[in-house]
Amino acid sequence: MTRPEVLQRRAEIDTLTLSLPPTELKADVAAYLNFWSGLLERMDLSGAG
Repeated sequence: MTRPEVLQRRAEIDTLTLSLPPTELKADVAAYLNFWSGLLERMDLSGAG
């Protein structure tokens, strides 16, 4: 991840994305999505916009 445009985009999204290697970032995002998907399901809500 040395391309300037990628680093700039990651900085715009969140500083966490700059401190995690890509594999750890992917796992973190997957866990985040899993948490919120499970919560919506338990609440019988839809995450679709």
